[in-house]
Amino acid sequence: MIKTPFRKPVLAVQWDASKIDYLLAERQGGRVSIAAVGTIERPGEGESPEESPSPGELLREELRRLHVRRAEVIVALGRSHVDVIPLQLPPASDAELPTLVMNQVVRDAGDILETGVIDYVALDSAEGQPREVFAFAVDGGTMEHIHGETAKAGLTPVSVVYRPLCSVTLLQRLVPQSRRTMLLVTLHDREADLSIVRNGRLLYTRTARLVETNNLGDIAAQLAIEVRRSLAAASLTADPEDQHLYVFGDWDHSEQLVEDLADDLALPASLLDPLRSESVTCARPANVARLSPLVGMVHEHFSRTHLLDFLHPKKPPAPPNYYRRAGVYAAAALVLVAVGAYYAWGASAKDNDEIAALRSSLKSTQDKLDKIKQKQAVVDAIWQWETDNVNWLDELYDLTRRFPGGRDAIIRRLAVSTAGAGQLVINLSVEVRDPTVITQLGEQLRDAFHDVRSTNVAEQTGSSDYPWRFETQITLRKREVDDYRKNLPNAPPEEGGDIAVHPVMTVEKK
Repeated sequence: MIKTPFRKPVLAVQWDASKIDYLLAERQGGRVSIAAVGTIERPGEGESPEESPSPGELLREELRRLHVRRAEVIVALGRSHVDVIPLQLPPASDAELPTLVMNQVVRDAGDILETGVIDYVALDSAEGQPREVFAFAVDGGTMEHIHGETAKAGLTPVSVVYRPLCSVTLLQRLVPQSRRTMLLVTLHDREADLSIVRNGRLLYTRTARLVETNNLGDIAAQLAIEVRRSLAAASLTADPEDQHLYVFGDWDHSEQLVEDLADDLALPASLLDPLRSESVTCARPANVARLSPLVGMVHEHFSRTHLLDFLHPKKPPAPPNYYRRAGVYAAAALVLVAVGAYYAWGASAKDNDEIAALRSSLKSTQDKLDKIKQKQAVVDAIWQWETDNVNWLDELYDLTRRFPGGRDAIIRRLAVSTAGAGQLVINLSVEVRDPTVITQLGEQLRDAFHDVRSTNVAEQTGSSDYPWRFETQITLRKREVDDYRKNLPNAPPEEGGDIAVHPVMTVEKK
């Protein structure tokens, strides 16, 4: 019994009129493991088609023998079932190629499209230059036959591929990054697949019919002729400096064939064993050459890199769905609006919180400022009072010490006012006995803290004791207590000569 993991194994199948080749593989730990491989002989020519079992029935019996209940099946078609159409197309992008290929095939072979399938392989990738393409077409009857035979085996195909291209895939896997032009020969019973690969891209492919013989020398001679024809069709000539011939096979059956081919073509040649790099857990088959496409099919399936697939042919991109695009744009706009509204709401809530905090802080600061203003007003009032404060008693005392005695002068009016900045203004109306007293009074009062200005000096005719009258203005600057002591007159007023003051006195504060 074949043990396979939970994932379905892959069954690669190809058949012709005489044989059915199969390969059962699975992927374990990133490596492809071949669990079963073999060839089923179909009934001989003596049996009628009605009596002989079909490929699907023979395959079903083989799977029962292997105890395989389910698998993903890939079917390879040979040249006899596929029409190959070389195309020369105008410059086009890869996205435009499906439409161009379809239109060109319709013009050249329109009957194929009625029920058939078309896929293609681009031979170049230079956009802006004319494109070379191989188109491959399969009629509807062949596709129905494949579905019918796989259904008989209890399977459903996941891919239908072209056999020669699968051999090219295996060649590129076994000889990666080769700078030479590679000529590939895959030998089957009565035909050979020939492909040319340059710089990792398919340049040309064809299948040649061979005359049936068991003589390796005759087979080598036929293959040499077909290789030259393929080179000529690809506009190439044999060049041992640039070209290298590869043949799939094993050492026991194909060594002499490869040597004869190398001698006939005068090209370097190599024999490639398709199973040399594979993990094979079953018995090796006798003829491995014809199994090389199956190995390539398995690797294409696991890497999802089929060069072409008739079940999933390349198609032009679907036209844009404007309603869907509009719906996507609308949904994107709604998402953006929702996200924007969410962030705006979050930002607004954050701003409101910050505003509330600032208002609370402002109120607290304003309350503190009001208290500070109240205290500052008191400080300013005290400072202003201190600045303008005048010691009236000291000033009056100092003034009386400077005035002459009561026999020489009498004060009729005294008005006191402040002038700011610690200054005091005294306006006096004085009557004196003699004009010389006026001069003496000015000298007595005038110093660093007193400015004296006398005006309106006049003689009074109606008074015999104090016939002279004048007005004087005294500006006093604020001073400290010690300044009073320093500026006292040298002599006190005459004894018994107290100042006579009229009982009229006003005090003003500006």
